[in-house]
Amino acid sequence: MPRPKTPPFDSGSPSPRQLFAAPAVAPRARDFSVPTVFLPETRTMAATPYILMLEDDRDDQQLTQGVLNELGIAVPIRFVAGRDELLAQLEAAEPVVILLDYNVKPDTGLEVLDAIKSRSDGRQVPVVVLGETNDPDFVRLCYGKGAASYVVKPNSFEGTRRVIRGFFTYWLQVAETPAHPSEKPVV
Repeated sequence: MPRPKTPPFDSGSPSPRQLFAAPAVAPRARDFSVPTVFLPETRTMAATPYILMLEDDRDDQQLTQGVLNELGIAVPIRFVAGRDELLAQLEAAEPVVILLDYNVKPDTGLEVLDAIKSRSDGRQVPVVVLGETNDPDFVRLCYGKGAASYVVKPNSFEGTRRVIRGFFTYWLQVAETPAHPSEKPVV
């Protein structure tokens, strides 16, 4: 049975796979002194696929962006520092995936995950929880609350590079997401 046609998110935009493979120009480093806020009038699929990351630690933001630049990954990442900013971004345009640091303040990552999954515009967006423990009960709790994946945050630069590379390979080359389905045929 043929796969039903889905409308492209923007016929003039590259697919997530093309963005991942395009090392043409390294993305510019984000200016962390100015918060990024994107609030159009209505929620739409983003014209360009993007990753939304809740990370309140500027050092971790800069490390993540630096690794992306080093690897030549051209998919934009939007950093937000709190729950309200994340929900505003989610309302504005649907990301490919949300990276959620468990140790955000004042809310916990699980409270933010609950807030995302309780909204109709957040139910289908994959959320990856980044935590510091590998306790099986905690990992099960995250999955039970709707996380698509749980990743233990690495404690080294090389570990961070490895995790980010694997993350982008999976979410942009392997996984199909509701926000930006690929055009590849079903075999």
